[in-house]
Amino acid sequence: MTEFKFLEASFGALDARKVARLVASTVDLTFVIDSSGRIQQAVSLDPRLSRAASDHWVGQMWTDTATVESRPKIKELLAEANPETPTRWREINQVAAGEECPLRFSAVKFDDDGLIVVMGYDLQPVAQLQQKLVNAQRDLERDFQKLRDAETRYRVLFQMTAEAVLIVDSQSMKTVDANPAAAMILETTPGRLVGRIVADLVTPDSREALQSLIAGVKSSGRTEAVRVHVESAGKPFLASCAAIRSDEGLSFILRLAPLETGARSQGQGTVAANALAAMPDGFLLAGSDRRIVDVNDAFLDLARLGHRNEVVGTTLDQWLGRTAVEGNVLLAHLKDHGRVRGFALALRGGHGSVEDVDVSAVSLQASGEVYYGFLFRRAKRVDGGGEQALARSAEDFADLVGRLSLKGIVRETTDVIEKLCIEAALRLTGDNRAAAAEMLGLSRQSLYSKMHRHGIGDLDGSDISDGG
Repeated sequence: MTEFKFLEASFGALDARKVARLVASTVDLTFVIDSSGRIQQAVSLDPRLSRAASDHWVGQMWTDTATVESRPKIKELLAEANPETPTRWREINQVAAGEECPLRFSAVKFDDDGLIVVMGYDLQPVAQLQQKLVNAQRDLERDFQKLRDAETRYRVLFQMTAEAVLIVDSQSMKTVDANPAAAMILETTPGRLVGRIVADLVTPDSREALQSLIAGVKSSGRTEAVRVHVESAGKPFLASCAAIRSDEGLSFILRLAPLETGARSQGQGTVAANALAAMPDGFLLAGSDRRIVDVNDAFLDLARLGHRNEVVGTTLDQWLGRTAVEGNVLLAHLKDHGRVRGFALALRGGHGSVEDVDVSAVSLQASGEVYYGFLFRRAKRVDGGGEQALARSAEDFADLVGRLSLKGIVRETTDVIEKLCIEAALRLTGDNRAAAAEMLGLSRQSLYSKMHRHGIGDLDGSDISDGG
């Protein structure tokens, strides 16, 4: 330890008060400990430490104010204290109101009365800095893992895609990377494609078009695809390009798609659209929000409408079913099973018209969106049912005149109509009794009671008593 020279000349004018003030301003916390190890005084310029000392530490045995693992260090510190030299520094965790306060202490003992002055530095800022460092390191590791995962996904997708993809450096116009599909088209390996000038991979008559494509992407960010011929392949390709920026500079992603495949797919899509437009049955396409996207002319005829603008943009609820329940039942079946066939439904049209139809529907996905396609066909009239059955019943009721009172005949008529309506509602809802009750404006208990009275369906006592 290096000592001050000319000690009296340097510090002779300092009295005890000035020395105490000097010590308090030099360290974060000062304890005065008596010979038994009890804290007699505590001084700190830090409000947090000063409050903890006055509320929890002064008057207590020093060992009782620290954590269990710090108590042996306190005993060693007090035992080593001597008048000649301060003790070595020890890290001790003080406790105040259940919260730990890490400090770094050293001690000096006086001759006359055996008091020990303990000086401490607050390690809380260091601990907070260390915690921030740990958190930052953890965040860096997490971000690094995300980058590795993204790179792995990119690499797997790059290797598995069926279309030829080349990564081209914007400065040298050389291939930086290529997937197996590109290597197959160019009749080589991905490794041998790396470093080759991309213009040399196509025929001389296609180089100008390819260079113009890349130049357009470099200047404007996008351009139309161009037709090119590859040296090793005897068929044309459709070349498209996109720019990507990274720390290493600008690069291009060059994609080569067989031209005949794209043309054939486009032609097949046009034929399919034309076939749906000319189909004699009504066709309707709606989005997941139930809004109608498109219809064909047969649907307009079925709904007695003049123009598709009267339908497109409206919701399915406006057209499907005599009540909203019918449409909801159809869509519920469609969402559960993906397709529906021969669903009996009433189609509401223009000018208040209603047409009974059989509906086939399918749920499909395109470009990440869900769509519903519906095919409508006029329902076939079945002999012996519906209005004819009701007409025959009317003839039977006429025969009852003279046998029963008018009140009795009306009651019999009401029962027949009630039975026909319940059977129709159950048929329209696919035997969904809750939906049928809502369609008829009845409670489920009332519906079950009427079904039991007319002998419709299979019901047990519990259905009638508790409403199903």
